[in-house]
Amino acid sequence: MQLFAQLTVSQQNAVNLVQNVLVGSGVTVSSISFLGAAPMIGSFNGSNSNIGLSSGIIMSTGRIQDARGPNKGPKTGVDMNVSGNALLDNILPPGKQSFDAAVLRFNFVCEGNTVQFRYVFASEEYPEWVCGEYNDVFGFFISGPGITGDQNLAVLPGSNELVTINTVNGGAPGDQVPIVNNPCILSNSSLYQDNNSNSVEYDGWTRILTAKSNVIPCATYTLTIAIQDVYDQFYDSAVFLEGKSFTSDEITMTSESSYVSGLSDIYEGCGYNTVKFKRSGNLSSPLTINLTIGGTATNGGPATSGGDYTIDNLNTPFPSSVTFPAGVDSVSFKVFALADAISEPLGETIDIEYTTTGCFGTTTIKVNLKIFDPPPTLAVNAGIDQNHLCPNVQVTLNALATGG
Repeated sequence: MQLFAQLTVSQQNAVNLVQNVLVGSGVTVSSISFLGAAPMIGSFNGSNSNIGLSSGIIMSTGRIQDARGPNKGPKTGVDMNVSGNALLDNILPPGKQSFDAAVLRFNFVCEGNTVQFRYVFASEEYPEWVCGEYNDVFGFFISGPGITGDQNLAVLPGSNELVTINTVNGGAPGDQVPIVNNPCILSNSSLYQDNNSNSVEYDGWTRILTAKSNVIPCATYTLTIAIQDVYDQFYDSAVFLEGKSFTSDEITMTSESSYVSGLSDIYEGCGYNTVKFKRSGNLSSPLTINLTIGGTATNGGPATSGGDYTIDNLNTPFPSSVTFPAGVDSVSFKVFALADAISEPLGETIDIEYTTTGCFGTTTIKVNLKIFDPPPTLAVNAGIDQNHLCPNVQVTLNALATGG
Protein backbone atom coordinates (compact mmCIF):
# COMPACT_ATOMS: atom_id res chain seq x y z
CA MET A 1 0.00 0.00 0.00
CA GLN A 2 1.32 3.45 -0.91
CA LEU A 3 1.42 5.83 2.06
CA PHE A 4 0.74 9.57 1.94
CA ALA A 5 1.04 12.38 4.45
CA GLN A 6 -1.86 14.68 5.23
CA LEU A 7 -3.33 17.34 2.96
CA THR A 8 -2.83 20.79 4.52
CA VAL A 9 -5.09 23.83 4.11
CA SER A 10 -5.00 27.50 5.12
CA GLN A 11 -7.93 29.93 5.22
CA GLN A 12 -7.16 33.06 3.14
CA ASN A 13 -8.97 35.96 1.49
CA ALA A 14 -10.13 35.72 -2.12
CA VAL A 15 -8.04 38.60 -3.52
CA ASN A 16 -4.78 37.06 -2.35
CA LEU A 17 -5.82 33.60 -3.51
CA VAL A 18 -6.67 34.65 -7.06
CA GLN A 19 -3.79 37.09 -7.59
CA ASN A 20 -1.01 35.12 -5.88
CA VAL A 21 -2.11 31.47 -5.97
CA LEU A 22 -4.34 30.79 -8.99
CA VAL A 23 -3.15 33.12 -11.76
CA GLY A 24 -0.27 32.04 -13.99
CA SER A 25 1.10 33.52 -17.20
CA GLY A 26 -0.73 35.54 -19.83
CA VAL A 27 -3.69 36.63 -17.67
CA THR A 28 -4.51 39.84 -15.77
CA VAL A 29 -7.33 39.77 -13.18
CA SER A 30 -9.49 42.41 -11.45
CA SER A 31 -12.74 42.91 -9.50
CA ILE A 32 -12.27 39.82 -7.29
CA SER A 33 -15.11 38.91 -4.91
CA PHE A 34 -16.25 35.94 -2.82
CA LEU A 35 -19.73 35.03 -1.57
CA GLY A 36 -19.96 32.49 1.24
CA ALA A 37 -18.57 31.98 4.73
CA ALA A 38 -14.86 32.70 5.22
CA PRO A 39 -14.00 29.10 6.30
CA MET A 40 -15.24 27.82 2.89
CA ILE A 41 -12.21 29.06 0.88
CA GLY A 42 -8.45 28.98 1.23
CA SER A 43 -5.23 27.52 -0.10
CA PHE A 44 -4.09 23.90 0.02
CA ASN A 45 -0.84 21.99 -0.16
CA GLY A 46 -1.37 18.55 -1.64
CA SER A 47 2.24 17.66 -2.43
CA ASN A 48 2.30 14.97 0.28
CA SER A 49 -1.24 13.72 -0.39
CA ASN A 50 -2.84 11.78 -3.23
CA ILE A 51 -5.33 14.49 -4.28
CA GLY A 52 -3.30 14.83 -7.51
CA LEU A 53 -2.43 18.55 -7.32
CA SER A 54 0.54 19.96 -5.42
CA SER A 55 -1.03 23.28 -4.39
CA GLY A 56 -3.71 25.84 -5.18
CA ILE A 57 -7.14 27.03 -4.04
CA ILE A 58 -9.75 24.90 -2.28
CA MET A 59 -13.46 25.84 -2.13
CA SER A 60 -15.84 23.72 -0.07
CA THR A 61 -19.55 23.48 0.72
CA GLY A 62 -18.36 23.16 4.32
CA ARG A 63 -15.18 24.08 6.17
CA ILE A 64 -11.96 23.63 4.22
CA GLN A 65 -10.34 22.43 7.48
CA ASP A 66 -12.51 19.30 7.25
CA ALA A 67 -10.81 18.36 3.95
CA ARG A 68 -7.75 17.16 5.84
CA GLY A 69 -7.31 13.44 6.41
CA PRO A 70 -7.65 10.91 7.80
CA ASN A 71 -10.97 9.83 6.29
CA LYS A 72 -12.98 9.68 9.53
CA GLY A 73 -16.35 8.71 8.07
CA PRO A 74 -18.57 8.50 5.00
CA LYS A 75 -20.58 11.69 5.58
CA THR A 76 -18.38 14.41 7.01
CA GLY A 77 -20.01 17.84 6.64
CA VAL A 78 -21.41 20.89 8.33
CA ASP A 79 -24.23 23.35 7.64
CA MET A 80 -22.64 26.73 6.88
CA ASN A 81 -26.01 28.56 6.95
CA VAL A 82 -25.38 30.00 3.49
CA SER A 83 -27.94 30.08 0.68
CA GLY A 84 -27.61 28.47 -2.76
CA ASN A 85 -26.49 30.17 -5.97
CA ALA A 86 -28.73 31.06 -8.94
CA LEU A 87 -26.20 30.02 -11.61
CA LEU A 88 -25.88 26.58 -10.06
CA ASP A 89 -29.62 26.30 -9.44
CA ASN A 90 -30.16 26.68 -13.18
CA ILE A 91 -28.39 23.38 -13.89
CA LEU A 92 -30.24 21.42 -11.20
CA PRO A 93 -33.26 19.19 -11.87
CA PRO A 94 -36.59 20.90 -11.00
CA GLY A 95 -37.50 20.89 -7.32
CA LYS A 96 -34.00 20.34 -5.93
CA GLN A 97 -33.09 22.50 -2.92
CA SER A 98 -29.64 24.05 -2.66
CA PHE A 99 -27.55 25.22 0.30
CA ASP A 100 -24.08 26.39 1.30
CA ALA A 101 -22.84 27.96 -1.94
CA ALA A 102 -19.23 29.15 -2.15
CA VAL A 103 -18.89 31.56 -5.08
CA LEU A 104 -15.63 33.11 -6.35
CA ARG A 105 -15.97 35.71 -9.12
CA PHE A 106 -13.45 37.89 -10.96
CA ASN A 107 -12.81 39.64 -14.28
CA PHE A 108 -9.84 38.77 -16.45
CA VAL A 109 -8.05 39.76 -19.66
CA CYS A 110 -6.02 37.27 -21.72
CA GLU A 111 -2.96 37.97 -23.84
CA GLY A 112 -3.81 35.00 -26.09
CA ASN A 113 -6.94 33.50 -27.60
CA THR A 114 -7.52 30.76 -25.00
CA VAL A 115 -7.78 30.48 -21.23
CA GLN A 116 -7.53 27.33 -19.12
CA PHE A 117 -6.95 25.95 -15.62
CA ARG A 118 -6.77 22.50 -13.98
CA TYR A 119 -8.94 21.19 -11.15
CA VAL A 120 -10.14 18.22 -9.09
CA PHE A 121 -13.71 17.73 -7.77
CA ALA A 122 -14.03 15.77 -4.51
CA SER A 123 -17.06 14.71 -2.49
CA GLU A 124 -18.27 12.85 0.57
CA GLU A 125 -21.19 11.71 -1.59
CA TYR A 126 -18.88 9.15 -3.23
CA PRO A 127 -19.68 6.29 -3.52
CA GLU A 128 -22.93 5.90 -1.56
CA TRP A 129 -24.97 8.37 -3.58
CA VAL A 130 -23.88 7.50 -7.09
CA CYS A 131 -27.22 7.53 -8.95
CA GLY A 132 -28.92 8.79 -5.79
CA GLU A 133 -30.69 12.02 -4.91
CA TYR A 134 -27.75 13.64 -3.13
CA ASN A 135 -25.72 15.27 -5.91
CA ASP A 136 -23.79 18.38 -4.96
CA VAL A 137 -23.13 20.62 -7.93
CA PHE A 138 -20.32 22.91 -9.06
CA GLY A 139 -19.56 24.99 -12.14
CA PHE A 140 -17.07 27.34 -13.82
CA PHE A 141 -19.16 29.95 -15.62
CA ILE A 142 -17.47 32.22 -18.17
CA SER A 143 -19.18 35.20 -19.78
CA GLY A 144 -18.00 37.91 -22.13
CA PRO A 145 -17.47 38.80 -25.83
CA GLY A 146 -18.28 35.94 -28.19
CA ILE A 147 -19.93 33.84 -25.47
CA THR A 148 -23.70 33.51 -25.16
CA GLY A 149 -24.85 33.88 -21.57
CA ASP A 150 -22.86 32.01 -18.92
CA GLN A 151 -21.05 29.01 -20.35
CA ASN A 152 -20.16 26.24 -17.87
CA LEU A 153 -16.61 24.94 -18.38
CA ALA A 154 -16.91 22.13 -15.79
CA VAL A 155 -17.61 19.46 -18.41
CA LEU A 156 -16.15 16.08 -19.31
CA PRO A 157 -13.27 16.03 -21.83
CA GLY A 158 -14.57 16.26 -25.38
CA SER A 159 -18.16 16.57 -24.16
CA ASN A 160 -20.76 19.03 -22.91
CA GLU A 161 -21.76 16.66 -20.09
CA LEU A 162 -21.35 18.17 -16.61
CA VAL A 163 -18.87 16.71 -14.13
CA THR A 164 -20.82 15.19 -11.20
CA ILE A 165 -20.65 12.07 -9.04
CA ASN A 166 -23.08 10.48 -11.51
CA THR A 167 -20.93 11.16 -14.57
CA VAL A 168 -17.53 10.34 -12.99
CA ASN A 169 -17.45 7.43 -10.55
CA GLY A 170 -16.26 3.90 -9.85
CA GLY A 171 -19.78 2.48 -9.82
CA ALA A 172 -22.51 2.31 -7.20
CA PRO A 173 -21.62 0.53 -3.92
CA GLY A 174 -22.63 -3.09 -3.48
CA ASP A 175 -25.37 -2.38 -0.96
CA GLN A 176 -27.17 0.00 -3.34
CA VAL A 177 -29.58 -1.64 -5.74
CA PRO A 178 -28.54 -0.42 -9.21
CA ILE A 179 -31.13 0.80 -11.66
CA VAL A 180 -31.10 -1.39 -14.78
CA ASN A 181 -29.41 0.34 -17.73
CA ASN A 182 -28.86 3.48 -15.65
CA PRO A 183 -25.99 5.29 -17.42
CA CYS A 184 -24.58 6.70 -14.19
CA ILE A 185 -23.57 3.25 -12.92
CA LEU A 186 -19.78 3.01 -13.46
CA SER A 187 -19.34 6.16 -15.54
CA ASN A 188 -15.94 7.39 -16.77
CA SER A 189 -14.20 5.28 -14.13
CA SER A 190 -10.78 6.14 -15.62
CA LEU A 191 -11.36 9.72 -14.43
CA TYR A 192 -12.25 8.63 -10.88
CA GLN A 193 -10.02 8.16 -7.82
CA ASP A 194 -11.34 6.29 -4.79
CA ASN A 195 -9.90 7.41 -1.46
CA ASN A 196 -7.33 4.71 -0.74
CA SER A 197 -5.30 6.68 1.79
CA ASN A 198 -5.72 8.71 4.96
CA SER A 199 -4.31 11.94 3.50
CA VAL A 200 -7.71 13.43 2.52
CA GLU A 201 -11.15 13.29 4.13
CA TYR A 202 -13.32 13.04 1.00
CA ASP A 203 -14.40 9.52 0.01
CA GLY A 204 -13.54 10.02 -3.67
CA TRP A 205 -12.62 12.55 -6.30
CA THR A 206 -12.00 13.05 -10.00
CA ARG A 207 -8.55 12.81 -11.46
CA ILE A 208 -7.10 16.07 -12.77
CA LEU A 209 -9.40 17.72 -15.31
CA THR A 210 -8.91 20.86 -17.43
CA ALA A 211 -11.42 23.67 -17.91
CA LYS A 212 -10.74 25.75 -21.02
CA SER A 213 -12.36 28.24 -23.37
CA ASN A 214 -11.61 30.30 -26.44
CA VAL A 215 -11.47 34.04 -25.78
CA ILE A 216 -10.73 37.25 -27.66
CA PRO A 217 -7.29 38.63 -26.74
CA CYS A 218 -7.38 41.82 -24.63
CA ALA A 219 -11.19 41.62 -24.13
CA THR A 220 -12.62 41.51 -20.60
CA TYR A 221 -14.34 38.34 -19.39
CA THR A 222 -15.93 37.26 -16.11
CA LEU A 223 -15.36 33.88 -14.46
CA THR A 224 -17.63 32.59 -11.68
CA ILE A 225 -16.38 29.52 -9.81
CA ALA A 226 -19.15 28.08 -7.62
CA ILE A 227 -19.97 24.93 -5.62
CA GLN A 228 -22.96 24.13 -3.38
CA ASP A 229 -24.78 21.43 -1.44
CA VAL A 230 -27.90 19.93 -3.02
CA TYR A 231 -30.86 18.31 -1.21
CA ASP A 232 -29.09 18.38 2.20
CA GLN A 233 -26.71 20.73 4.00
CA PHE A 234 -24.22 18.00 4.84
CA TYR A 235 -22.07 15.51 2.88
CA ASP A 236 -19.48 18.16 1.96
CA SER A 237 -17.96 18.51 -1.50
CA ALA A 238 -15.01 20.60 -2.66
CA VAL A 239 -13.23 21.76 -5.77
CA PHE A 240 -9.42 22.04 -5.86
CA LEU A 241 -8.01 24.58 -8.37
CA GLU A 242 -4.36 24.06 -9.31
CA GLY A 243 -2.04 26.93 -8.42
CA LYS A 244 -0.65 29.01 -11.32
CA SER A 245 -2.72 26.98 -13.81
CA PHE A 246 -5.07 29.84 -14.78
CA THR A 247 -3.16 30.75 -17.95
CA SER A 248 -3.49 32.08 -21.46
CA ASP A 249 -1.18 31.78 -24.49
CA GLU A 250 2.22 33.07 -23.48
CA ILE A 251 5.91 32.31 -23.99
CA THR A 252 8.38 32.07 -21.11
CA MET A 253 12.14 31.60 -21.36
CA THR A 254 14.49 30.26 -18.67
CA SER A 255 18.07 29.04 -18.41
CA GLU A 256 19.60 26.35 -16.24
CA SER A 257 23.30 25.58 -15.81
CA SER A 258 24.57 22.00 -15.85
CA TYR A 259 26.82 22.93 -12.94
CA VAL A 260 24.62 24.55 -10.30
CA SER A 261 20.88 25.24 -10.32
CA GLY A 262 20.16 28.91 -11.02
CA LEU A 263 23.61 29.69 -12.44
CA SER A 264 23.75 31.33 -15.88
CA ASP A 265 27.53 31.15 -16.45
CA ILE A 266 29.23 28.77 -18.89
CA TYR A 267 32.92 27.81 -18.97
CA GLU A 268 34.74 27.12 -22.23
CA GLY A 269 34.95 23.40 -22.94
CA CYS A 270 33.15 22.54 -19.73
CA GLY A 271 29.45 21.75 -19.22
CA TYR A 272 26.56 23.65 -20.80
CA ASN A 273 23.55 25.85 -20.10
CA THR A 274 20.05 24.76 -21.14
CA VAL A 275 17.81 27.52 -22.52
CA LYS A 276 14.16 26.44 -22.34
CA PHE A 277 11.14 28.01 -24.06
CA LYS A 278 7.73 27.14 -22.63
CA ARG A 279 4.37 27.78 -24.27
CA SER A 280 1.07 28.01 -22.37
CA GLY A 281 -2.49 28.07 -23.66
CA ASN A 282 -3.83 26.40 -26.82
CA LEU A 283 -1.37 23.81 -28.16
CA SER A 284 -3.47 22.50 -31.05
CA SER A 285 -1.51 24.41 -33.74
CA PRO A 286 2.25 24.87 -34.28
CA LEU A 287 3.74 28.20 -33.24
CA THR A 288 6.94 29.95 -34.39
CA ILE A 289 8.50 32.85 -32.48
CA ASN A 290 11.35 35.11 -33.63
CA LEU A 291 14.39 35.80 -31.47
CA THR A 292 17.11 38.42 -31.33
CA ILE A 293 20.55 36.95 -30.61
CA GLY A 294 23.19 39.40 -29.38
CA GLY A 295 26.01 39.94 -26.91
CA THR A 296 29.80 40.14 -27.24
CA ALA A 297 30.28 36.40 -27.93
CA THR A 298 30.24 35.11 -31.51
CA ASN A 299 27.29 32.88 -32.28
CA GLY A 300 28.28 29.52 -33.87
CA GLY A 301 31.42 27.49 -34.33
CA PRO A 302 33.92 26.03 -34.63
CA ALA A 303 36.29 27.87 -32.31
CA THR A 304 39.03 27.75 -34.95
CA SER A 305 36.83 30.00 -37.09
CA GLY A 306 36.18 32.47 -34.29
CA GLY A 307 32.99 30.94 -32.91
CA ASP A 308 32.40 31.17 -29.17
CA TYR A 309 29.33 28.99 -28.59
CA THR A 310 27.08 26.47 -30.32
CA ILE A 311 23.93 24.52 -29.49
CA ASP A 312 23.64 20.81 -28.71
CA ASN A 313 27.43 20.38 -28.98
CA LEU A 314 27.35 20.87 -32.73
CA ASN A 315 28.82 23.60 -34.96
CA THR A 316 25.36 25.15 -35.07
CA PRO A 317 24.54 28.72 -34.03
CA PHE A 318 21.70 29.52 -31.69
CA PRO A 319 18.62 29.86 -33.98
CA SER A 320 16.91 33.17 -34.76
CA SER A 321 13.48 31.49 -34.41
CA VAL A 322 11.93 28.67 -32.39
CA THR A 323 9.02 26.47 -33.53
CA PHE A 324 6.70 24.62 -31.16
CA PRO A 325 5.09 21.64 -32.96
CA ALA A 326 1.36 21.11 -32.36
CA GLY A 327 0.77 19.51 -28.96
CA VAL A 328 4.25 20.42 -27.65
CA ASP A 329 4.55 22.98 -24.84
CA SER A 330 8.34 23.27 -24.48
CA VAL A 331 11.47 23.41 -26.64
CA SER A 332 15.02 23.57 -25.28
CA PHE A 333 18.61 24.01 -26.50
CA LYS A 334 21.88 23.18 -24.78
CA VAL A 335 24.40 26.01 -25.18
CA PHE A 336 28.07 24.91 -25.18
CA ALA A 337 30.97 27.37 -24.86
CA LEU A 338 33.90 26.53 -27.15
CA ALA A 339 37.48 26.47 -25.89
CA ASP A 340 39.31 28.99 -28.12
CA ALA A 341 42.62 29.25 -26.17
CA ILE A 342 42.20 33.05 -26.03
CA SER A 343 42.49 34.75 -22.65
CA GLU A 344 39.31 36.68 -21.90
CA PRO A 345 39.44 37.44 -18.15
CA LEU A 346 36.28 39.59 -18.19
CA GLY A 347 34.29 36.96 -20.05
CA GLU A 348 31.87 37.31 -22.97
CA THR A 349 28.09 37.66 -23.07
CA ILE A 350 25.18 35.96 -24.86
CA ASP A 351 21.85 37.83 -25.00
CA ILE A 352 18.72 35.98 -26.20
CA GLU A 353 15.52 38.06 -26.44
CA TYR A 354 11.89 37.58 -27.45
CA THR A 355 9.64 40.64 -27.89
CA THR A 356 5.86 40.54 -28.05
CA THR A 357 3.14 43.19 -28.16
CA GLY A 358 0.37 42.38 -25.69
CA CYS A 359 -2.73 44.01 -24.23
CA PHE A 360 -0.78 46.37 -22.03
CA GLY A 361 2.18 47.28 -24.28
CA THR A 362 5.37 45.70 -25.55
CA THR A 363 7.07 43.07 -23.40
CA THR A 364 10.58 41.69 -23.84
CA ILE A 365 11.66 38.50 -22.15
CA LYS A 366 15.35 37.68 -22.15
CA VAL A 367 18.05 35.30 -21.04
CA ASN A 368 21.55 36.62 -20.45
CA LEU A 369 24.44 34.15 -20.28
CA LYS A 370 28.13 34.75 -19.67
CA ILE A 371 31.08 32.75 -21.02
CA PHE A 372 34.32 32.49 -19.03
CA ASP A 373 37.73 30.94 -19.76
CA PRO A 374 38.18 27.33 -18.64
CA PRO A 375 38.63 27.01 -14.86
CA PRO A 376 42.05 25.99 -13.48
CA THR A 377 42.70 22.28 -13.00
CA LEU A 378 41.07 20.92 -9.84
CA ALA A 379 43.62 20.34 -7.07
CA VAL A 380 42.85 18.93 -3.63
CA ASN A 381 45.14 19.12 -0.59
CA ALA A 382 43.98 16.38 1.76
CA GLY A 383 45.65 17.95 4.80
CA ILE A 384 47.86 16.43 7.48
CA ASP A 385 47.86 12.63 7.90
CA GLN A 386 46.17 11.34 11.04
CA ASN A 387 47.20 8.14 12.82
CA HIS A 388 45.04 6.71 15.63
CA LEU A 389 45.27 3.23 17.11
CA CYS A 390 42.26 3.31 19.42
CA PRO A 391 38.79 2.52 18.01
CA ASN A 392 35.83 4.92 18.13
CA VAL A 393 37.97 8.06 18.31
CA GLN A 394 36.51 10.99 16.35
CA VAL A 395 38.94 12.58 13.91
CA THR A 396 38.47 15.82 11.95
CA LEU A 397 40.01 15.81 8.46
CA ASN A 398 40.42 19.14 6.65
CA ALA A 399 40.86 19.27 2.89
CA LEU A 400 41.40 22.31 0.66
CA ALA A 401 40.21 22.34 -2.96
CA THR A 402 41.32 24.87 -5.59
CA GLY A 403 40.50 25.26 -9.27
CA GLY A 404 37.86 23.15 -10.97
